[in-house]
Amino acid sequence: MSNAKKAIPEFEVDFRGKKTKLVYNNRAFCLLEEKTGLNSLDGSLWRNINASLLSALLWAGLQKYNSEVTLDSIRDEFSNEELLEYAQAIIEGVGMALSSDSKKNDEAVA
Repeated sequence: MSNAKKAIPEFEVDFRGKKTKLVYNNRAFCLLEEKTGLNSLDGSLWRNINASLLSALLWAGLQKYNSEVTLDSIRDEFSNEELLEYAQAIIEGVGMALSSDSKKNDEAVA
């Protein structure tokens, strides 16, 4: 087991006219799996992205700092185009965290 500290994907977005953070820690992925029935570890979560999944992805990321936000409110408030914009931010944010993890692991080995 590695002793390298993992970066938890956490980044700011504009949400309802204010800056807030999206957090994709283990809790967020567990919530996402519970809502969608998809496995976040085997890649099935990312294979067929649709409006329901995008809504759940945004909702799960908001839960640490905005637990009052419901999945239904996300579905009611945002268009597919807006959800796609959030999806792009999420992919970039999670990708940066994973890239950071990889660099930290490389430094720890060196």
